[in-house]
Amino acid sequence: MLIALAMAATGDDDDALGISKAITEISRPPGEQIYPGEWSKALDFIQEGRAIDYVGASGSVDLNSRGDIPSTTVIFRIVNGEPTPVK
Repeated sequence: MLIALAMAATGDDDDALGISKAITEISRPPGEQIYPGEWSKALDFIQEGRAIDYVGASGSVDLNSRGDIPSTTVIFRIVNGEPTPVK
């Protein structure tokens, strides 16, 4: 949905650089939060020139300037049958 919204925001599905830039712009604040299933609402906002902040089904997809989603990863090891965080 994020890619499709970015394509709608650029108005050109062949503009790879424009789509790449739009993905970053529509996936982070400021803007009206858009959730899965709100396709029509998102398109209305885009057509009106209003900012959107797409929130994916698994949570925020606030992409940074490199296109990454900053997050924390925790790795666990099973020790004596119990999950234990690995440093």
